[in-house]
Order: sequence, then C-alpha cells, then structure tokens
Amino acid sequence: MMVRDDGRGFVPEEAEPRKSLGVQGMRERAHLVGGHLQVLSVPGAGTTVLARLPLHQGP
Repeated sequence: MMVRDDGRGFVPEEAEPRKSLGVQGMRERAHLVGGHLQVLSVPGAGTTVLARLPLHQGP
C-alpha cells in the first residue's frame, strides 16, 4: 500500500521516536502482522508512506 501527499514534508529521522508517535505506531503495527513500513519525506516536497503487508488467506 502506498499513501502520498504533496504537503510540507518533514525529516523522518527527526520525527522518530520522541516527536512522532504516529510514525512509530504505524511501523509497530506493520511489524506485528509481519510487514514493513517505510517513510520517504523531503521538507517542502511532501511525504510517501509505503506499507508492505502480508496477505493472509482464511481457513
């Protein structure tokens, strides 16, 4: 899954962990289900969040 915006952006290294529980929380939730979260952001150029999550098939 990919979510992208063209907002203000930010420096991801400065947002973790003390300033942004949102990014940390998303990363923890992705990890809990066996996935991975990547945040790409540049000040003045927006942010892209990539989540790679496994597909689980029901019984």
